Amino acid sequence: MTSGQKVSWPTSRSEVDPDQEIGAICHKASLEDGPALLFERVKGSDLPHLTNVYGTRRRIARAFGCDDYLELAELWSDLISRGGIPPTVVSDAPCQEVVLEGNKQREELQRGGIEGSVDDIHPKENGGRQ
Repeated sequence: MTSGQKVSWPTSRSEVDPDQEIGAICHKASLEDGPALLFERVKGSDLPHLTNVYGTRRRIARAFGCDDYLELAELWSDLISRGGIPPTVVSDAPCQEVVLEGNKQREELQRGGIEGSVDDIHPKENGGRQ
């Protein structure tokens, strides 16, 4: 796939539940080397959800510039044998341009159909499940 190339994927116009239904559908699609999926109507959210973008080994390999998963495994093995990939430290980054805290964070999560705070959703004690 080249930069700017149009991609199409199956679209669901039925309402889906983001808690476990989307995950189950994506899991099934991954087992079948299925496509990325676009859910237009997500319960409790006014935003569509694009999922399973890297749902197959081939797509994961392509994301890293490899032709197939075996080539990616060789690349990864080589990187690990050389001590891994050193981090790039920056003083600022696009992901830090907007930082939401307190009520603003909660409002944005609710806009995406998620109740609570980040700590409520991903508590360290139970691996992220409520």
